[in-house]
Amino acid sequence: MHFSARLGFHRPYMTPDEALSYTSEDVASTYDLGMETVFDILTIANQRSPWGTAQMIEPELLQRILGTPGDQMFYVSTVEQALRWQIGIEGLPSILPLNRHRMHYACENALATRVALTSELNGPGGLLTDEIFHFQPLNSYSIQLVASVTAPPVSGQVRVISLRAGYSGVSCAIEIQGSHIRVCGVDEATDSYIGNCEQAYGMRYLSPLAQFHPRTQLVTLSLADAVGADARRISLCEIYDGSGKRTDRDPCLHAVVLMSESDNKIARHVITWPSGSRTVIDIGATFGETSEHVRINGAKGDRTNIGSNPNCVINRQSGNTVCISL
Repeated sequence: MHFSARLGFHRPYMTPDEALSYTSEDVASTYDLGMETVFDILTIANQRSPWGTAQMIEPELLQRILGTPGDQMFYVSTVEQALRWQIGIEGLPSILPLNRHRMHYACENALATRVALTSELNGPGGLLTDEIFHFQPLNSYSIQLVASVTAPPVSGQVRVISLRAGYSGVSCAIEIQGSHIRVCGVDEATDSYIGNCEQAYGMRYLSPLAQFHPRTQLVTLSLADAVGADARRISLCEIYDGSGKRTDRDPCLHAVVLMSESDNKIARHVITWPSGSRTVIDIGATFGETSEHVRINGAKGDRTNIGSNPNCVINRQSGNTVCISL
C-alpha cells in the first residue's frame, strides 16, 4: 500500500431482504456458505508468503479481520502494524538522518516484529504505546534509556538496550550502511532472535519504517517534521475558554518530542492546527511520583479534565484549556 492510502478490512457479511421469507433450508445453506468463506480466508492466511517463511496473513491481523463487523472497518494505520503484518509500504518520502531515538525505535521494532506488535509486547502504558500522546507524565528512566543510545556513527555498530531489558537480556546491534539500516539482536524474554551478532554476515536489513516510533501514523510521514518528533499522529484537538465554552475543535497534527532540560526529562507535545499555528505543551517526566512540571506556550499550566477526557491542560495565564482526543 502507499503510505498515504487507507487499507481496511472487515469480515464477510450478508444483508437479508426483509421483504422475503426464508426456509430452514435457506438458513442452513447460508450458514454453510459463510463457514466456507471463512475457511477460504483461513486457507489463504496459512499459506507461506512468497520468498519467506511467514504466513500470508498474521494471526493477529486475521483476528481483527474476522472480529470486525461488516458495517465497520478496521484500518491499518500505524508503523508497527505495517511491520508486524508484513504489509509493504510504497512511496515513502526521504527519511531523516538517524538520531539516537530513531536507532532505539529501530531495535524495539526489529525485535518485536516476529513476536507481537511493539506496543503490545511492551505491555499496557509506557513510552512505546499510545501513552506517549497522553498528557500524563512519562517515566523519566524510559526517556533517559532512549536518549542513552550512542550517537549514530558514519560506519560501525552501536549497541541499543531495550526498554524491556532487566532480568532477561534484550538488546540489538545497529549499523548504518549508506542509506540502509542493519540489525542483529537477541530477546531472551521471548526467546527470539534477529540475525546473529556472532557471525560476520549475521546482520539483517531493516525496513526504513522501523526507525519510527511504533505508534506513529503512516499518513503523517508525508508531513514536514520541523520539531524532530519522536512520534506523530492526527488527533482531535479542542480549546475551551475560561467559562468552559468550546471555542475550537479541529483535527490537528500531534507531535511528541522527548527531550532533556537541565536534569529534567520532558515530553513536549507540539500541536499544529489547520491554520498553521502551534500550541506547545511540556509535561515533565517522573520516576515514582507525579510531576507538577507543566507548561503551555511557555506559561505555567495544570493537567485537568473536561468531562471524561483526562488529556487536557489549562493555561494559568489565559484561563484557556487545550484538550486532545486520541
